[in-house]
This record gives sequence, C-alpha cells and structure tokens, in this order.
Amino acid sequence: MGEIEKLSDLKLKCTKEDVLSYLVHEQKPILVKFPPNKNIWCVLKAPNKLLDIKYKVYRSVKEKIRDSEVENSLSIFKVIKLENIAYIELDSHIVVNSLARDGNFFIEDCELLVVYKDDGSFFKFGVAAVKSLFKNNLNGNKKKLNIFEIDLDDPILLFASVSEFLLVNKSVVSIPANNSALDYLSSVEINYDSIFVYYSDIKSLVVEELDQIPIDSPYFISPYLRDLTELDSLALIGHRIFGEDLSECVKTKDLQKIIENELGFSNSKTESAAFFLIPNPRQNAKIAQTESCEKYNYSEIPNDLVPKCQFPYLVEAVRIDHSPTAHEKKLKCSGREFLCGAGFSDEKLGHALMFIKEISKN
Repeated sequence: MGEIEKLSDLKLKCTKEDVLSYLVHEQKPILVKFPPNKNIWCVLKAPNKLLDIKYKVYRSVKEKIRDSEVENSLSIFKVIKLENIAYIELDSHIVVNSLARDGNFFIEDCELLVVYKDDGSFFKFGVAAVKSLFKNNLNGNKKKLNIFEIDLDDPILLFASVSEFLLVNKSVVSIPANNSALDYLSSVEINYDSIFVYYSDIKSLVVEELDQIPIDSPYFISPYLRDLTELDSLALIGHRIFGEDLSECVKTKDLQKIIENELGFSNSKTESAAFFLIPNPRQNAKIAQTESCEKYNYSEIPNDLVPKCQFPYLVEAVRIDHSPTAHEKKLKCSGREFLCGAGFSDEKLGHALMFIKEISKN
C-alpha cells in the first residue's frame, strides 16, 4: 500500500490546503492515525421487523426488506471489537470542507480502516467487507481483526444486515448488542496536524531533500541517479552535517555515531561511510595516476569545492553503471571496475561496492 507519512512533517511545495484539495481531485485517500486511547467496535444492524419475527424464508425476506419503512428501521444485533487498527481513512470531501471552514472537526464513526499485518504492511478493511469475512473461512485478515472465532448462525440476518464502525473509549471492555451501544460513542478531534497521507500520492508536491543539495556540492546526486542506492541517505547526512560551504568541523567519531544511529550500519561499514563523506579525509585515494582514471578518461574527482572528498567517486561509479557514455559502453565499463582501480583499501573498496549496489524496491 505504500509508505504513510504525517502531512505536517513533510516539506511541501504548496500549502497543506492545496495538498488536500489535490488528493480530493485525484480521489486519493486521507488518513488519521488511530488514537491509542480508543477502540473500534463493529456493529451489525438488521431491520427491526426481521429481528422481531425471525423470517425463515429467503424469498420472503428479500421482499420484506425492500419496504422503505423496514429499511429505515434498523437495530443492532451484534457487536465486535476489532484489533490491530493502524489508521482511519476519512471522507476526503468532509476533511477538506470542514478544515477549510473551521480548522478542525470531530468524528465518532468511520467506514474504512487501515489494519496492521504481521509483516509490518497494511490492508484496508471497510464496512462493506464485513459480511464477506463472516462468509469466508479462516484467513489472515480475519484473524488480525480478532473476529476469527465469531460466526453468525442466521444467514438471513447476515444477508439483511448493514455494518458500522464506532469509536469507543479504550476503557470500555464490553458494550451491549443492542441500540444502547450507541451510548458508548466517543469522538476524536481532527485537524491539519492529524492528517496522514500515502507518500506516493503526493510525492510530486513534496520538496525532495536531495533537491536542496547544490550542484557544486560533492554530495550532489543527479536526479536520474537517485532512488537507486544507499548513496541518497549518505548524501543527505553529508550535506546536513558539513553545510553548504563544507566549513563545518565535525569529529569523525561523531559523524560515525550519526551514521550508525540513522542508517544502522555495522561498525566497519560506518567507518567507511564516514571516510567517503568527510570533506578532507586523512587517507585519500590516489586519483590522478590510477589505472581506473586512465581507462575512464577520469583524471580527477569532479568537484572543485573540496577536491579531496571521496564521495564523488561513489556517485561516478553509479553513473557508469546506470548511464554510461558511448566510450564506456564500448569498453564494457562498470562502476565496480572503476572503484577497483581507484586505489582504495580492500575494506573501503568492499564497502564502496556495497554503497553502489542497487537497493531492492520491494
């Protein structure tokens, strides 16, 4: 389903109001995070007349519930507490109109939920799908929602039922299976700071952090080389730590700690990452006389600001792999060969090859 982000945490090219309007226009979902102090209870309702006289004939039921008076007179006959709710999907038109008018609004029921799965992903579950879960055999979604042991004995009631999702305070451990269940409703306030979205839906409206790195920076990565390797994450750290003019002084150990905390690298990989990010590392690769530079017509690191910084080597290796020149194609060049001839130590070379390896998109 994609990565979910809090709207107010994103740096946007336009206002939050414009983003929400865009989502409405594109018919994309708008979410709120499920509040930890609430539970979702699913209530099933059926026509009062059906509940009173317990129709047994399927055809008769179909005829009777077409009566508008019967359809508009429903009572709750089943309540189920749902589990593992991650987000609530809102009616996008209500969100935009209510926030534009009042800046906030309240909800106490909903129609569509986003539920956690064991692997950390999500699935959607709406009121329209409730019946299908009772009809189907045991499945993973049913189990995650905590209704895998619940069945309805009367298929006629299920056929005639409608479902609602109600927000109820977490302190409530049980509610009656009748209309008094509505007395337990609890509202949740929604404002701009509550809104979550699928990042892929608004990616074009978000200011990419990599776009903030100037082209003359050693950490600059061309747009067509982004989202391919671990270099994106390293470039952001390098640019953030050393600043626009690379005059910031940071101890190597402090930089290594930042890399370890943010990227979770091993100790040795963290040391190599710091080596490639530091503007002026103590041990530089030999660059002007290497076999690699002669073969690739690459006589110096392409950066005038801090010519000793080794990070452009990694970027150049990715470029060779993904956008080689005609000369490089003819020689069947590769980023790996380029780095192997650049004079790095075996450990640094091993990690450099890991940094330029294409990341999985799964």
